[in-house]
Amino acid sequence: MYCLKEVSKIDPEVAKAIELEINRQRNKIELIASENLSVKR
Repeated sequence: MYCLKEVSKIDPEVAKAIELEINRQRNKIELIASENLSVKR
């Protein structure tokens, strides 16, 4: 894993983007539609 504090020292903008993405993945559900077709024979 990475240390976000170290990243923020080097590039605060990247650290903020990482933090926002982590929060997005933790707090939101992302549904991906897929086709599931049953074939009748």
